[in-house]
Formats: sequence, structure tokens, C-alpha cells
Amino acid sequence: MLIIDTPILYPHKRKKYCHLLSDDLNELHQFAAALNIKRGWFEKSSSGVPHYDLNEVQWRAAIDAGAIEVTHRGLVTFMKKYYL
Repeated sequence: MLIIDTPILYPHKRKKYCHLLSDDLNELHQFAAALNIKRGWFEKSSSGVPHYDLNEVQWRAAIDAGAIEVTHRGLVTFMKKYYL
């Protein structure tokens, strides 16, 4: 399952970003590659949760390609279920 949260503004970057996650790491990488998202955008947060940081344009493409949009709270719930 691929999920993505709503983009939020990061003031120090002056742009909105969001997080793309999956319960399957291979699915996550394949989905990102299909959207031409650079592998360099892949990271593990300090908690060890693997994800891609996406900008607003990439967010829209991910939604259009089938990623499920969740709130930030939904993202945290997903992370707790699969990674924490």
C-alpha cells in the first residue's frame, strides 16, 4: 500500500513537501521510479522509516498514479503500524 501525506510548507525551504511511504520497500522504489522521482530523494528518517520526500508537483503525480492521500496523523498511524 502506498500512502502520501498532504504537502506542508517548510519555511526554511520556502516550498511545500510531503512524504511517500509504503509497507513494501520494493513497491515504494518501483512507484517512485515510475514517476521519475530520483532515488536520491529516498531517505530514512531519524526513526528509520523509509520514505521519499516529494514536492507539490510530484505529490499530484503520485495521487494521480494511485497513492492514497492521508493526513499527517494518518501517516503517523501508518508508520507505527509498519515501522515503529
